[in-house]
Order: sequence, then C-alpha cells, then structure tokens
Amino acid sequence: MGPGYLNLTNRRSPEWIMNMILNVDVMLDEDPIARKMLEECLVRMPNQNISEEEARDLLEFFRHIDEEHAGVRDQGVL
Repeated sequence: MGPGYLNLTNRRSPEWIMNMILNVDVMLDEDPIARKMLEECLVRMPNQNISEEEARDLLEFFRHIDEEHAGVRDQGVL
C-alpha cells in the first residue's frame, strides 16, 4: 500500500518521522516529500490518533530494525 519502513531512519530524519506519525494531515498538505509519497502510493496515511509517547516508541522500533538490518540508523536528513 505505502512505502516500506525498512531503512526508514536512514531515509528520513527523526523529526520528519515523528511529524508524519503525529501530524499526518498537515504533512500531507504542506510537506513536499509527503505529498510526493501520496502521489506515488495513492493511499493516504490515516491519522493514527496516537500519543507522542507511542510515536516515540514507533520511532525507536524503526531505529532498532534499521540498525539490525542495515547496521546503521539515523542517517536520514530530510
């Protein structure tokens, strides 16, 4: 449906990831990268209605997966 999360922290900054999780509607309206992803995937990410703590847990999960599979994390600058 949408882009995969493997290597996510090496493609996007932690701030961008957190914003996409917590403020998906704003990101899809204002962020050019998020808009391009929507155009490519044709599926709008729904608002998850999760807390900042839950979003942080998701970010830490992505970091763990990237470090485990790619050997590096947090290389994303956008």
